[in-house]
Amino acid sequence: MRALTFKSKASWSLGETKTAASKRSIPLDQETIAALRARKTALAKTRLAAGGRYENHELIFADAHGQPLSSLALGRSTFRKLCTQAGVPRIRLYDLRHTSATYLLSLGIHPKVVAERLGHSSTVVTMNVYSHVSPTMQLDATSRLAASVKNG
Repeated sequence: MRALTFKSKASWSLGETKTAASKRSIPLDQETIAALRARKTALAKTRLAAGGRYENHELIFADAHGQPLSSLALGRSTFRKLCTQAGVPRIRLYDLRHTSATYLLSLGIHPKVVAERLGHSSTVVTMNVYSHVSPTMQLDATSRLAASVKNG
């Protein structure tokens, strides 16, 4: 596991992650694995087309010459187009982290699991930052409490 750091638009480096918690394994579903395999195949074709001009840094998202895509550039171009095509509100690429955490918590996924996926050392951070109580969550809590009291 490596961390990509941009020093300027043209200068970047691969280094160690910030914390030990940054080095983690997250299980993937079969659809995601298939998409990553397809991406790997596409990168191999790109590498062949570029010939000796391709620098292989073993990146999943790279330009036609193997250079990393900045999250800013990726967010402003590709990700915005994907949001438009999907008919969802445009958000920043980084906001997917918040969306994922909030959605997992709303599904009733245990906060410890969500914290581990995010690389948080404690569920306190996760719950303080990502657990927004929505009106539907309040209604669900009310319904479940009433059913529990009624059924004894």
